[in-house]
Amino acid sequence: MQTANDNITAITSTEFDSALKPENDELDSASKAEKDVEAEKCLSIITLLSEDEKEKAARTSYKYLVASTSATSKDGDNSEKAPPPPPPSTEERDKYAMAMARRHLRAENGNEKKALQKMRNTIEYRDKMKIDVIRQCFTKNESDVTPPPEEEEEEEYQYHIDNLAPNLLEGKLFVRGYSKDDRALYISRAHLFEARGYDTEWFLKYNIYTLERAIACTERATNGEIEKVIAIFDLGQYSNKVRTPLTLSKDITFCLRDHYPERLEKVFMIDAPFLFRAFYNLVYPFIDNDTKQKIVFVTGDKEKEEKLGNMISKDQSMLFMQPGGEMDTDLDMKAYLYETPFDFTCEEERNE
Repeated sequence: MQTANDNITAITSTEFDSALKPENDELDSASKAEKDVEAEKCLSIITLLSEDEKEKAARTSYKYLVASTSATSKDGDNSEKAPPPPPPSTEERDKYAMAMARRHLRAENGNEKKALQKMRNTIEYRDKMKIDVIRQCFTKNESDVTPPPEEEEEEEYQYHIDNLAPNLLEGKLFVRGYSKDDRALYISRAHLFEARGYDTEWFLKYNIYTLERAIACTERATNGEIEKVIAIFDLGQYSNKVRTPLTLSKDITFCLRDHYPERLEKVFMIDAPFLFRAFYNLVYPFIDNDTKQKIVFVTGDKEKEEKLGNMISKDQSMLFMQPGGEMDTDLDMKAYLYETPFDFTCEEERNE
């Protein structure tokens, strides 16, 4: 089975150059002078970060995270296995940190001071929410070169598995399929949710797990050229019984706005009934303007073919997404969580 580290051990200079620049469509529309100014601002921002902050900023890239943790094997570990790859260089780290700086800079319309503060806030938030643990807990030992966790670390992983798995195994949220330009699809199925009984921390964390996984899949599939993913909400069976509490919806909205800028390409709301649209109007004021422009309501087969068909092929679609969608509705969520590398989608084929 191909693991995440099979794609991590050799990180080229071209990949690091792409980590700093925007996606290709954005590059074409920006002048060289504007790009140079943006790069200078990003460099200025990371210069003000501590070494620890730079490392944590770089680790927003899953590829960098695995490269850096794979290089921490202790002498004597894995003596009969492949040696760990060399750790990423300082230059490599700084380029990934600059990619994070650029996302926040663009979200703050070029304001360096605001971007720096938002970036630091996000670094603190990722520590608080233990996002590195969230990304690694199910597949920590999938690589021969990844050192086994310490006892305390192992307890933290197991604690997260115990609390994340029950909701994720139900298939409420998962990453499955890609757009025609290789953006991973974050899929949420509303009818599997419940209106009550949510713990705020874990509701946020299993949403974060799925978004981070979509980002990691997109990074691997596009070799870092594309950073934004597509979110698809299946709302055809939405009712009061499955309506997420407004406070939790606001928490997710604030999380996306403050800590995941420049990560969403489109958000498709599929077959939303009037009840959901009424609820959406309550959440709408809390959504940032950039995200508002990306939300698309899609109802009926004709609109699905027109609005999704241009972006997602039928062999990458479930039936609710467009007529003739070829992906089965049955999912092996256990294999998705425990056997599939984090940067692969549900049931994505891997090179053996």
